[in-house]
Amino acid sequence: MRVNSMDDDYIHLARHSIEGFSQSRVPGAFWVESIPILKYIPSWVPGASATKFGARYKPFVDEMRDRPFRTVRDNSSYEGPTQPVAQKLIQTLEDNYAGTSAYAYQERIARDATGIAYAAAVDTVGSAFQLTTTPSDKTMQQKARQELDAVIGDTRLPEFEDFDALPYIQAIVLESLRWLPVLPLSIPHKVMVEDEYQGYRIPKGSTIVPNVWAMLHDPEEYPDPEAFNPDRFLKDGKINPKVRDPTMAFGFGRRFNLR
Repeated sequence: MRVNSMDDDYIHLARHSIEGFSQSRVPGAFWVESIPILKYIPSWVPGASATKFGARYKPFVDEMRDRPFRTVRDNSSYEGPTQPVAQKLIQTLEDNYAGTSAYAYQERIARDATGIAYAAAVDTVGSAFQLTTTPSDKTMQQKARQELDAVIGDTRLPEFEDFDALPYIQAIVLESLRWLPVLPLSIPHKVMVEDEYQGYRIPKGSTIVPNVWAMLHDPEEYPDPEAFNPDRFLKDGKINPKVRDPTMAFGFGRRFNLR
């Protein structure tokens, strides 16, 4: 599934959905966060801002989840260099659950999974790619270009099979995630079981806010953390597995964005 321009319906659909999500995740945006019973108040009641907000954006979220999946399902004759993830999921559904009572449930999981991937690409991944353009070091840019030219050339686009052959590009992406994480404080999460951390008791059900910025700017893990330095992730021309993986920038724990 391809889009033809930034005015494509799929782009607008994702933007509207992410707009609603971005506004709703602001702490204290709605009274219902402090008084949960307010979620049962009808939208016509004065002051029921959360209910009205949900009614406004839910159609966009539902369509963002359903339309791309439905498009791939109804056009199974797609031909291209790689098979779409949604097409693979649909084939797995047909092979393993066709004609069973579990089919509807498994299809919903597949739609949720592809919908989350679709939405995340608009915000998180887009911001991360923007960060890779931030460093002004010409030597760094030239080194990245040389690696791309040597492995891929100028006649095609990168493919997944090229991943291991592009360690410097990998390092730039990792450093982009570490240096300026998209969500410095991630999103509040609830603790599923009681825990203890460095002498602090964390009761079950507590709300925690992961300090991603502090973790990814820990000088013990990343010397000179304020500097943009992809080489910190490399050793002998390969990704150094001993350096902490900064993909924690994408978040922690379970997600229920589309529920």
